Amino acid sequence: MSWRKWRERGAAVIVGVSIVMLGSSIAVAQEPETDDDIAPADEAVVEPDPGDGPVSEFVELPGRCESENAPFRVGLSLDCEFVVRAGVEPETISFPSLSDGSTQHRCAVTAGLVLCRGITGPTRPGEFGLELALNDEVIPDAARILTVGAQADELSLTLSLEETVTFDGLPLEVISYSPVPVNGAFLNLRVRGSRRIVESIPLDAGSPTETGRDLLELDLPAGLYRMWPCVGTTSLTCDELPGGYPLQILDPSIEELIPGHNRRSADRINILFSGSGIGGRRNLIEIASLTLGLGGPVAVDATGQPTDVAGSVTDVHFGPMAIEPLRSNAAKFNFWILPADLGTELSLLFGAGRAEQLDAFGLPNLAVTTFYNDEFSTTSDARSTSYFGRETVPPRSGLAFGGTRLAIDLDAPVRASETLAHEWGHSIFELRDEYYGFDGRPVLHGYPNCAPDLTTASAWWGDVEGQVDPFVDEVLAIRAEMGLNPEPAPNRGDLADLVAASATQGGCYGNFGQATAYRPSMDSLMNTEIPVFGTVNRARVERVLSRFEFGGPLRVTTDVSSLNCEARLDRLFCDGELATLIAPPEDRALTIGGSPCRFDAAAVPVTFTCFALDPGGDDAIVALGAEELATPIERRPPVVVDGPEPAPEGDEVVEVQTTPPESSDSTDTEQPTAPDTSSSELDTDTGRDRGEDPNWQLPMVVGLVVVVASLASVALRRRKSAAVESEFDA
Repeated sequence: MSWRKWRERGAAVIVGVSIVMLGSSIAVAQEPETDDDIAPADEAVVEPDPGDGPVSEFVELPGRCESENAPFRVGLSLDCEFVVRAGVEPETISFPSLSDGSTQHRCAVTAGLVLCRGITGPTRPGEFGLELALNDEVIPDAARILTVGAQADELSLTLSLEETVTFDGLPLEVISYSPVPVNGAFLNLRVRGSRRIVESIPLDAGSPTETGRDLLELDLPAGLYRMWPCVGTTSLTCDELPGGYPLQILDPSIEELIPGHNRRSADRINILFSGSGIGGRRNLIEIASLTLGLGGPVAVDATGQPTDVAGSVTDVHFGPMAIEPLRSNAAKFNFWILPADLGTELSLLFGAGRAEQLDAFGLPNLAVTTFYNDEFSTTSDARSTSYFGRETVPPRSGLAFGGTRLAIDLDAPVRASETLAHEWGHSIFELRDEYYGFDGRPVLHGYPNCAPDLTTASAWWGDVEGQVDPFVDEVLAIRAEMGLNPEPAPNRGDLADLVAASATQGGCYGNFGQATAYRPSMDSLMNTEIPVFGTVNRARVERVLSRFEFGGPLRVTTDVSSLNCEARLDRLFCDGELATLIAPPEDRALTIGGSPCRFDAAAVPVTFTCFALDPGGDDAIVALGAEELATPIERRPPVVVDGPEPAPEGDEVVEVQTTPPESSDSTDTEQPTAPDTSSSELDTDTGRDRGEDPNWQLPMVVGLVVVVASLASVALRRRKSAAVESEFDA
């Protein structure tokens, strides 16, 4: 072996050893530190047991309530807190709650506190003790609240006793009245639970004969606040009156629940999901997705958890979008979420009469659904629409929907799916409850499903007597496929018989057997929440849905889902697609450079093509009315058909040597040479060999280029090799 080869191999060995040593040092440097306090694998890790000592070992007593900060008005709810003692693990505090003697309120362990929100104060002024329940122990007088009654001659404010919400676009409305003249009035704001006033805002106090009205745009961070009236000439010297009105400054940012599903430009029903005390944005998305039912019915096990394991299914739940006719019309809905946690589930529970207060969200035909969790309250209800009591459904522009609140079990939220569908029957489709009364509510009549007498019932439903909602067959088939009894209520009869259209006595809050009202079937979604609307109710739902559209015509450039443009010679060629369910524009043309695009309405999704003169520049501008959408232009070089272009003037023309350079090394490989075409009879107009394949030049040119490149590479390597050898020998 030559010295040069030994030298090369020796260098390689040295480099390899160096790399190994370097890798070892890096591995040692990155070895994780060990924690001597971590129990060895063979030793049991002792988990903290739930606390079984007295309450005072877990929290500091007494607790503190907000009425210590400033005078609280009778009837307002307030918050109380208990400091968790140092060293106490939150997991050891179980089932905390606070009671005012009549109502029990849940508490949460957070940030070193047991926090109890929304404690309803007493209806009379005075000081009262509260009972704290924690770890199965009850401590009386664990905290105290003090409320003050308003005086007849004091300034009073008209504000919500539950929770006033304000955000950018929704100002805070304050109505004030004073039976006696005042020299000035202010509104003091404190962060919830704090003594410090963060803002004092002048108010129009009005006069003894006229109320004052203020619309306030608050420039404060999003959060929970309380408000107190204050009377005097300045904010520093005014006298603070009983108050404590709750206020939430809300971050109104919304997001799509299902990315890509929504179309703002389409005439759809907008559903906004919000949450109160459910654990934040991630839980809100999960709960809304599970209960909505867009993916179809959800099979659950005995604990209420979704499952697809054969043999473990104990029930199946149908969310609203898993029930016909909503399922077939899911594309007539937009679904949004409000990530900000609401101070109370009542914050956005508005009826249609207050729908304009939600205009700041910028969503027409909006219905808000708020999920909340409260172990002491399972109330789910809804507010009425703008067509309450009307037999005809107004045009879309006249439709306003109510809000819905839905009590959720955080351990098994999917169990509320049918209840969500039931409540939307009220808040969107204006259907009445068909069940029997149980809480003293009066009988409620109303079209289409609660007739006051048999004559009216016959007029409303006589033409559909005996008809069965066809979704019955699907429910039976789905349940059977999941290994369940096909009949959801076997003790009451066959599903088809239960939902068959027939004037049925009782219900609509009336007592069993009373002829105070007639419902359109024995059972339905609006009765015991079986997942079938029934013929009469389904017809009402379909009439409301007919006012809306799946996607609608192209109205905004954001409904153009793809657009590609390329320039060839002096022409611009573009093609693209519209978003799913979007149709071609009705009254405005989509144009490029003033030239209208052509649509293929039969394609799914709809496609379009456009042609125009090349405008130059980097972008093509698509216009839809006053809107413009820019997209980069892909510019391709012109196609050469008559031979190579001449070199630009001033550029050096380099001739490529086609014969291999001389080499000192001999080789037996015969080098290919270019064919001699001097004797070919060529067509001087086209450069083609007459009588031969018109494309004969292409493979010849490609082959020649490959040969030249190969020879040049060989020559370069040999020159480098010779230079290295010369340097080594020297």
